[in-house]
Amino acid sequence: MNSPLRSACVSLRDARADPVPFAIGDTLLLYTDGVIEARATEGMFYPLAERVAFRTASGPDASLATSATTCWHMSAGL
Repeated sequence: MNSPLRSACVSLRDARADPVPFAIGDTLLLYTDGVIEARATEGMFYPLAERVAFRTASGPDASLATSATTCWHMSAGL
């Protein structure tokens, strides 16, 4: 079975890990391509970096909830 993205050809032989130091209070945001590819009906992409940076003062849970809601509303055209 062939993968449409040819991921079967990716080899871990060349993989590497780069350590990244985190300080107390730092936040790591993991997201899928669905978030960065979400578009409004006008074709504008969801501004994830802008929205998350604006909302981090409210804490990670509130920031995530608000970003998810605004992304959903923007891409659904609501």
